[in-house]
Amino acid sequence: MHTRKILFKTLGALIAVAVLLALLPGSHVQGATLCVNPGGTGGCYGDIQGAIDAAQDGDTIDIAAGDYFPAAAGGVHLTIDKSITLIGAGRNATRIIFTEGSSIGLAINAGSGVTLGPVKIQGVGFFNVSGGLSGWSADYPVRIGQTGGTFEKIELEDVRIYRGKADNLHFDANAIFTEVVIKNPFIQNGGVHGAVFGGRTDALTITGGHFSWNGDLNENFGFGLSFASGTAGPVKNILVSGTKFEGNTAKGINANHIQDAVFDQLTVIHNGKNNLPDYEFGISINQWELGDCSNIVIKDSLFKGNTTGILVAAPFEDSKVNGVQILSSDFEGNKRNDISLWDSHYVSNLTILYNRFKGTEWAVYGNLQLGSSSVKIGPNWYNRPEGPRKYNETGTGKLAWNYYENPWCYVADCSELYVAEGGSIQEAIGFVPEGGKVHVGPGTYNEALTLNKPSITVQSTDGADDTIIDVPDDPNSVGVTFVKDMGTVTFDGFTVKNWKMVGITQSWTQRVGTTPRILNNKVIGTGHPVHGNCIQVTGDNALVKGNFVEGAHYTGTEGYAASGILAYLANNAVIEGNEVTDSDAGIVASGGSIFGHASTTGVKITGNTVYDSDECIGVHADAINTVITSNTLHGCEIGIAESFEWGAAGPSNSSANLNKIYDNDIDIGVYADDESVIPSGHVFNASPNWFGSPCGPSKVEGEQVVYSPWYIDEEMTTTTDVPPVSGTYTFPVEMSSAEKNAIIACAAPGTEFTFEKGTHAGGIVIPEGQNELVFNLADGAKFGNNAPCFEVYANDITIEAESKLGAVCYPGSHGVVVGAGVDSFELINLEIDGTNMSPGNGVHFEGAVSNVWLVNNFIHDIKGTPTATGNGVFFTDGLGGFHNYIQGNLFHNNDGNGIEAGTAAIDARYNAWGHFKGAEVGDGFSSGVEWQNDHTHVDLYLVSSGTHYPNQVVKGEDITYTIKGSLANIQGMEFTLTLPEQVSYVAGSFSQLLSGGFSNFGASVNSEGNLVIYAFQYSETGVTTPVNAEDEALFEFKLSGVNFGKELAIGYINTNFSFAHQQGDEGPTNNVYPTLLLGIDDLEVIDLPKLSQDGLTDPLTVGIEREFTITLENPEEGGVFEHTLIYIFVKDAKLDDIYSFVCYDEDDNPYNALLSEDGQGNLVGTWGPPDGFELTAPYKEITKCEVTFKEPGEYEVEITLVDEDTDWELARLEFTVVVNAGDFSVTGTVSMQGRTLRSGVPMTLTSLIFGDFTELSGPTITDNLLFEGLGGGDYLITTLQERYLNIHEGLNMTIYLNGNVKLPLLHLFGGNAYWKNTDGTFDNVIDISDAGLVGGAYGGAGSTTPTGGNHADVNFDGKVNIQDLALVGGNFGLTSAGAYEEWMP
Repeated sequence: MHTRKILFKTLGALIAVAVLLALLPGSHVQGATLCVNPGGTGGCYGDIQGAIDAAQDGDTIDIAAGDYFPAAAGGVHLTIDKSITLIGAGRNATRIIFTEGSSIGLAINAGSGVTLGPVKIQGVGFFNVSGGLSGWSADYPVRIGQTGGTFEKIELEDVRIYRGKADNLHFDANAIFTEVVIKNPFIQNGGVHGAVFGGRTDALTITGGHFSWNGDLNENFGFGLSFASGTAGPVKNILVSGTKFEGNTAKGINANHIQDAVFDQLTVIHNGKNNLPDYEFGISINQWELGDCSNIVIKDSLFKGNTTGILVAAPFEDSKVNGVQILSSDFEGNKRNDISLWDSHYVSNLTILYNRFKGTEWAVYGNLQLGSSSVKIGPNWYNRPEGPRKYNETGTGKLAWNYYENPWCYVADCSELYVAEGGSIQEAIGFVPEGGKVHVGPGTYNEALTLNKPSITVQSTDGADDTIIDVPDDPNSVGVTFVKDMGTVTFDGFTVKNWKMVGITQSWTQRVGTTPRILNNKVIGTGHPVHGNCIQVTGDNALVKGNFVEGAHYTGTEGYAASGILAYLANNAVIEGNEVTDSDAGIVASGGSIFGHASTTGVKITGNTVYDSDECIGVHADAINTVITSNTLHGCEIGIAESFEWGAAGPSNSSANLNKIYDNDIDIGVYADDESVIPSGHVFNASPNWFGSPCGPSKVEGEQVVYSPWYIDEEMTTTTDVPPVSGTYTFPVEMSSAEKNAIIACAAPGTEFTFEKGTHAGGIVIPEGQNELVFNLADGAKFGNNAPCFEVYANDITIEAESKLGAVCYPGSHGVVVGAGVDSFELINLEIDGTNMSPGNGVHFEGAVSNVWLVNNFIHDIKGTPTATGNGVFFTDGLGGFHNYIQGNLFHNNDGNGIEAGTAAIDARYNAWGHFKGAEVGDGFSSGVEWQNDHTHVDLYLVSSGTHYPNQVVKGEDITYTIKGSLANIQGMEFTLTLPEQVSYVAGSFSQLLSGGFSNFGASVNSEGNLVIYAFQYSETGVTTPVNAEDEALFEFKLSGVNFGKELAIGYINTNFSFAHQQGDEGPTNNVYPTLLLGIDDLEVIDLPKLSQDGLTDPLTVGIEREFTITLENPEEGGVFEHTLIYIFVKDAKLDDIYSFVCYDEDDNPYNALLSEDGQGNLVGTWGPPDGFELTAPYKEITKCEVTFKEPGEYEVEITLVDEDTDWELARLEFTVVVNAGDFSVTGTVSMQGRTLRSGVPMTLTSLIFGDFTELSGPTITDNLLFEGLGGGDYLITTLQERYLNIHEGLNMTIYLNGNVKLPLLHLFGGNAYWKNTDGTFDNVIDISDAGLVGGAYGGAGSTTPTGGNHADVNFDGKVNIQDLALVGGNFGLTSAGAYEEWMP
């Protein structure tokens, strides 16, 4: 331990000495760091040159922040001649000040034949004295290599060089430089140049700097950065990146004799002060004769506001320019030109590509010295999709005389290009970036294309008709070729023609990695002996859509077929929306089994139109899961074919549905050649499709084809699997009209159809040629209002409801349409209800028809505007034939005429027109319609009588009904009135009221309890007169209420009205439909309300109020009465017998005064609301009442409920009220303070009903007070004993008598000498008045008896003495209220 302590102490001493030595300015250690600060404190140098002189190679000098003013020696302020590093605190913190007039601020010299480096300067600023624009710094603030030599690795980082009078930074022509790195420099406001590289230099990097506002002393030659090495050799391997060149008076960059240079992400703005075209540029390349320039790239930079953006010139043969690329840069608002090629005689291989030109008149300007082989302009963006303007156009973005760009950029980022006629699409494909788009303008392009750029789109702007790929002549030419590994590639909107082998192809060798999208093209074939396919795809997920394909023909001898569109090996390819014609095979999905390749799965062929070809669609080889849907296929030898060929594996799991397949020789077939066998159990699912007819396909080959069900309509809304029918067939409700129409269209003559009960859709069509069909409409069948219910275009058609009006048609427009030329049409027993229809006619004959029966139909509420629509029946051209009957129909409430036939003659006798007076007043008629005198009419309605209210009868009572109405030409009638079970017919009550009415009539109740009424005319001679009556009473009968019920209906069923044919006439019917049969639906069989009371059964006592209630209850079976009142009658009573009687409403508000004397010794009255009680059913009203009788007795009371609207007594309540006399007694004990005598104290009991009762107390000690014979009720107790505090009215001491009462002991307090006021009132307080009165009479005589006035002898002992004063004093301040507050009577 001791040895280690000694060692540590020794080392500590050595370290301390080393630190002290290092802090001494004159001390030095190799690779050391020296320091400088303005004061030279802390062991640092105070001047920079002193530190430099003390430093050795490899040393670092840290220069603190502050201003330094090194003196100039021989015109030079600072000199570095060794490999050292100077590090300041930042370019604006460590400021080294050079004075104007000196030659060099900082000289870095090596000397001839000497190599120096590395030298690094970081974080230092070189300024003039003012630090601003006033005054200059040294001529050359930093000059490197003036004395020659070689410099290796010069690095300037974060330096600011400001206001040098000549050049701010100058690399001398006498020296050679390698690896110069300048980072983040700010080189500004030099008098001539910002920075000059005059010596041969290899590997120069400038990043992140500013070279700005240089040239104030020589404006024509003020450069931000100048390469002027000239004969010293080139500056090469240059990278200038992320640097800004702004506001230099002549040029941002002057580049001469440079090689292998990259200028990247520069900001070059506002260079060129005087708008001089020969001197001012953002960048100029080789303007002067200083050596060749080569391999220069300018990219991703901004040129804005310069006189000219870039100059590329080579006027001298010994200073050529070769290989300049200007790429992806922005040119905006430069004053003269964006790029100038003036004096460009010796410029070669110039590329101007992917740039963006905006706001400058001339994008590229030149003087005709460059040939097209020396310059490639474009594609670039000219701030508009239309590309550059020509030299003679007005506007910005122009190209000079002999320059033309095609293609050009279509969008600013050049991800989309445009090629115009005269340009090359293939060249544009070469220029467009991956994932980009080539827009192709209209015109003809004589080239074949290879789409060999990944993920691109090539699309015409004007479509296939105007954009033509005219393939150069070659016997094996291919128009457009897709190649592998290109991702998704789109070719859209071209006509491809004059190809020989394939129009658009992706061969099987090129299928991997490429998904073609071939859209909206026209591919025209001419036939080929080997191939001949128009479009061929092999890539998975290929899309072929919207193309027109024509002329795919194989012209060889091997028995092949060419395809308009072939999907070969293309799994999940989609062939959609194409049109293919005149081809061996329109569209084919094929696996590769016949050529030893893989299978194809999941091809979808949809929405295509294929026609006039040998095979519209084919599924060949081992194509698996092929879907063929929504195509239109016609005019082919075979619509769809599955083919098993060459003994190879064949197709499987194919499906075809939703296609339109028609007018083909064979619609669908499954085939096998001689070498192949169709596998057992193979099925081609071809359902559902439309085959041009509701009857199914015209021809199918191959038992493997499953085509049922099929669509029956071209719109493909409805399918059927019903083969053509004959005999009878029933249409179920759920079957659609389209299905029904399909069955009708295919039915054999004589077929009889039945529409079952329920709602069927309308639009039933019997097409032309489907003759001799019968349509029976079951009772309850209805036809919906989306179209005419029936359209008839065939002959010998009958439409008949099972019974009269058993079926209803609710038309959408016309109810029934009959086509022109139809012969033999019958419409029988149908109701046509136009309530919700659009304008049309009930039955609409489109033209001349013949042999028509319209029998027993009811046509009403047809909507429209006369005369074309709104008619019950409309004839366009009248009726022909010999068997026409329009009879037994009812036309009612139609907007037009009942029958409209123009002037055509129509026999329409024996029909009803909705009015008693016929068609003239009811539904109208056209001029040729005959109806007069033989029209019919029935309307009936019911009217009740014999009860207080119409159609209301009390259970157990009768109601009378009268049948009223109008009849026109009626021979007989029979109808049934439906009676609700709550009423019964009163036997024998039926009678005829019509004078001269029917000869026979009667009524009876059938087994259902309904009333059957009949009446007819009969004569043994057979001659009768029809009955006519206009709004008269016809019959009468009575009904009895047997059970409660409401909203009961009496209606009409089984109506049968007939008319009589005139002698000699005949017809198929004598039916009459009633226009109106109005029953009732509000018959009520009711119970009556009830009244009851509660509270008056037990005897009452006079004077005692009795509360009771009267309950009014209308049962649920009761009627409704809007205004009822309750009446009260009290027999042999007068008003003085009853003290009070009041009843209250539900809010406890009293009704108005009720009782009055009727002059006959009775009391009468009412109560109820002002408008009476409104009785609903059920209803219950409990009225609270209060009554107090004054006189005893037995009172007979009647309470009735009366309907005020009809004076109908609805309810009665009778009872007797017994009222007893009271005869009650009150006893008590009264004493007086200070006296032994107890008699003579007056006490009064006061009743509002019976008045006052006063008694004096007796002499006994107890029970010395008695009241007898009192009535019941409330009594107020008061006393009036002089000289004492009394119980007065204000204390409200009351008792209620409903029996005998004994009062508690009452002890009156004395001392109230002054007990009566002068006004006769009583003060009832013992106070100073009493004391004064006693004091004033003290010692005098008293009074032992009452005097009626005030007296000082308060104890009645005959003298005024100390006992009186004691009573006054002891009770002083006492009042009656205080004295008797605890006395409770």
